[in-house]
Formats: sequence, structure tokens, C-alpha cells
Amino acid sequence: MNLPETYHQYVSTLIDVTGVYPHAVMVLEQDGTMGVCALDLKPPQAMSEIAKLLIQNKTKELIYGFDRFCRKGQTEFFEDAIAGAYWNGEGWKPFIIEYQHDPRVVKPLNWENEFWNKSVRGELVSFMDGIFGQKS
Repeated sequence: MNLPETYHQYVSTLIDVTGVYPHAVMVLEQDGTMGVCALDLKPPQAMSEIAKLLIQNKTKELIYGFDRFCRKGQTEFFEDAIAGAYWNGEGWKPFIIEYQHDPRVVKPLNWENEFWNKSVRGELVSFMDGIFGQKS
């Protein structure tokens, strides 16, 4: 199973006129079981739940994304994107999925967007600093 591809397919079906909400999270457990969560929370609280999934369940892989409105220059095609990260068991890999609702167009996972990679990494570092009480 390719979790990022499965996530992309799943999120593509969730897009509506308001975007993608609640936030979609997918996990692949150590035994190969896949789970899907819908987090009806603000991003800081959603990050806490994502951390719990990783720590408590000893998750093998996890992918999440938050719907974002993008300014000019932050994306290549559209003003709407899902920006998030994929945990592969060793580290985080940020991504975006650009989309528009009408007409429906969903771009492939983009692992190379400089603006969102930096932003998502910053969010992850800030969240971890808050948990562990450290300043980076």
C-alpha cells in the first residue's frame, strides 16, 4: 500500500465548495491495518491528536493535511491547497495538493513546493517545541 497515493485519492473525493474539512488523517499501523480519521479541530488541537496517534499506537506511517487558502506565489496553479506532511516511520516529508472545486481539478502530490515545505516544517518544529518546552 502506498499511503500518500491512497491519501491523495481519498482527499480528492472530499473536496466541496468549502474545501476539505474536517481535516483528513490516514495511518498505517504496524500490522498493516489502515485507519482514517476526520479531525473537526483547529490545527493546533489536530496536531495534538496526530501526535497521540503516532505515539500511542506506534503507527508505522501517517499522513495528514490542512486545507489552506494560498496567496499568489505560494502555489503553482490554484489558490486552494491541502498542505501537510507524511511520516514514513523515520521522519516527516511535507507536501501540498493543489485543487479547485469547480470545475474539479486535483493536482498530484507535490513534494517540492518551497514555500509550503518551509511552512509545514516550521509548524512541526513549533509544535514539538511546545510539547517538549524547547526553543529551536
